[in-house]
Amino acid sequence: MLRYLQLLSLIALLPLGYTASAVAEREILIGQSAAFTGNNSNMGLLVNRMIDAYFSMVNQQGGIYGRPIRLLSLDDRYDPGQALANTQKLIDEKQVLALFAYIGTATANAAIPLVNKAKIAFVAPITGAGSMRRPYNPYIFNIRDSYASEAEKIAETIARAGIKRVSILYQDDAYGQSGLRAMQQAAPQYGLSVSSTATVARSSAQITAAVDNLIDDAKAIFVAATYKSAAAFIVAARQQGYYGTFYGLSFVNAQGLLNELGELAAGVRVAQVMPSLDETHLPIINEYYQVLRHAGLPRAGYISLEAFIAAKVLVEGLRRAGKEVSRDKLLLALKSMAHYDLGGFRLNWGQGTQSGTRLVNMLMIADGQGTLMADD
Repeated sequence: MLRYLQLLSLIALLPLGYTASAVAEREILIGQSAAFTGNNSNMGLLVNRMIDAYFSMVNQQGGIYGRPIRLLSLDDRYDPGQALANTQKLIDEKQVLALFAYIGTATANAAIPLVNKAKIAFVAPITGAGSMRRPYNPYIFNIRDSYASEAEKIAETIARAGIKRVSILYQDDAYGQSGLRAMQQAAPQYGLSVSSTATVARSSAQITAAVDNLIDDAKAIFVAATYKSAAAFIVAARQQGYYGTFYGLSFVNAQGLLNELGELAAGVRVAQVMPSLDETHLPIINEYYQVLRHAGLPRAGYISLEAFIAAKVLVEGLRRAGKEVSRDKLLLALKSMAHYDLGGFRLNWGQGTQSGTRLVNMLMIADGQGTLMADD
């Protein structure tokens, strides 16, 4: 309904003689495949609402050289096969200018062969997987840091607590395996040994075996799973009397985990790859809160902050691409942003470099009332 009203408002502003089809021809169409139903839909909906809010604000200010920008989002249910089909449709049938804000490693991986074939920009996939970074791919533009960097920060935090061993729960898919490898590589750098590992099926809450395998002697458990699976695991572990600490990758989704766990979330630590929401002295954080208020969105969070920053980066790329934007021109424009400062969040793209930043913070869920605290 919101997009329909936006379209009507744009039609009303056009000179006489324009039709809805003319509006469609003038639109800058950006394609997204993400989960809007199913177990990981919370993240997809948060991302989508923020991007829509920012694009709407840009459109109200005149769009991109007078052209409205629109996000065409297709639901992949967090399924790689559906993400592949969606990507084919977006590239070939819908003729989108760029692919944007895919959510998850396996679904983003599914798109890469089509991205390479079409030579289309793949901007801000929400994953820290190595497959998005190695080997270097000139069509991928990451905003966030890697899971390898997150695992190093988590391993350092665990070691500082005097803990010598860590156990690992990982989702049995490309995302979980990427997290597993990251921690296996990071742990020895900080004097940690991996005492045990266990898997959970993709988006599953069937975690009994994993709990039995991991809680016997672990004082720290590293989690590379989505928030539904992570929450089910934490609940079951606490019910069996486990009082160690859980450490999660950013994709665990701290806010989603808090919503699922309530008071049981207290003390859980989660890596984040965005600036702290408390750093209101940063222009990028102030602008984020302004967009939240303007759109009437209910709550700040790190997932929506990432979506906002990603949208801001893409809009800057579109502006740099010029009035006659094309896929090729957008690629060149994005590459020109190798050291772009968004107001306290600086990109670092360049040949051979595909992580947008080198930024990892640790958050601690302090209580069951929604408090996410910096833990550095």
